[in-house]
Amino acid sequence: MTAVAEDAICSTRIMENFKGEVIKSATFSSPIRLVGFDKMPRIGSEFKSFLKKSEAEEYAKEWKEGQTEEQFMYSTRKKGFGPLKKKWWNLPPDVKGPIMKELEDRFGLLFDKLKVGNTKEIVSRTVKPMNVKKEIPELLGKEL
Repeated sequence: MTAVAEDAICSTRIMENFKGEVIKSATFSSPIRLVGFDKMPRIGSEFKSFLKKSEAEEYAKEWKEGQTEEQFMYSTRKKGFGPLKKKWWNLPPDVKGPIMKELEDRFGLLFDKLKVGNTKEIVSRTVKPMNVKKEIPELLGKEL
């Protein structure tokens, strides 16, 4: 098994408990020390484990210096869905239709459980839209 903390990688050959004793396994929430990181992980960084070293290396490669967990997750999801987006929107109606129906049913169930369905009237009474005028730079205005 290989562990990754942001862009730091460690094979889990040596694992120690909180007393510094070498252990073979640990349960969740057990404080452990992994020995052998290729670089020092940032204090407080989240660890992920992978069965294959190649998967761990791919995950670590995606991290950029100074990137937060949220930024990493956003860019990773964007890369994952981005190439499929055009294919998704161009699916034939007979394929996309049932998928959209299933999503609508699931979101409807979620909205019902959260009791947020049929709230358009309440929202329109309480939320007042604001018109925000955006300045178009002079050079851009000429192009439009």
